Amino acid sequence: MNALARIQPLEVRRRGGGTPEVTWAEISSRAPVMVATMASYLDQLEVSARPGTVADAELALRFFAHQVTEADPTCVSVAAIGRPHIERFKRWLVARRGNTGKPLATMTIRHRLSTVRTFFERIMEWDYEDAPARLFIYMSDFPALDEPLPKFLDDPTAAKFMVALAEDPNLRRRLMVELLARTGMRVGELAGLEDDAMIHKGDGHRLRIPIGKLHNDRHVPLHPMLVDLIGEYRAMRGPSRSGHLLERDDGRPFDRGTGIPCLGA
Repeated sequence: MNALARIQPLEVRRRGGGTPEVTWAEISSRAPVMVATMASYLDQLEVSARPGTVADAELALRFFAHQVTEADPTCVSVAAIGRPHIERFKRWLVARRGNTGKPLATMTIRHRLSTVRTFFERIMEWDYEDAPARLFIYMSDFPALDEPLPKFLDDPTAAKFMVALAEDPNLRRRLMVELLARTGMRVGELAGLEDDAMIHKGDGHRLRIPIGKLHNDRHVPLHPMLVDLIGEYRAMRGPSRSGHLLERDDGRPFDRGTGIPCLGA
């Protein structure tokens, strides 16, 4: 199987059937060696990384390869990439507009540069024939982050929040927030909970949280209040249409992009 045939399915999965801004076929027509190197790297990444990580890497490398080869048609391999190509790519990212018409977020730019830097680092470590002579993306290339928002509520604010939550008439929203607050799971893990995630074990109930960054399922003890809340919600919801514990009104499961409904929304 050639490089283009291996890499195109990743592109299709990433865009979800929509029309892409640029395709690997277009890039391959200009730089087949570069595409072959990136395809080989993504093949290896699929073995060890989660699908979301592979999808992000595929998108970042596709845009990087497109910009480099469009701006410099003589650059047809990864080994030919030099510092001027990185500097042009940085300017391209800053000038680029997202789907909303606004400039890319600082975190997005940092993530794209980091993904490309990791690609260079790994193919150099793996002794790829098409690896660059040295690493041309430096830590000083990463734009400074904006002032971060506080990640935690102080105790008085948290106490007021939980009191308000207890009176929220939206049972699904209350369950989502209570699960996040009392189990320590991430939003992606919450969205991935299966309908039978609550199990009886020993003298209490536990929640089976699906595979996460630790690459293994884990079971966390459930407060009796959460046990009752899950039972109430499932009774109100009826049979799960998606196989997940938490569903949207149309029966589809939540995902990271759906977000958690805010109190009062």
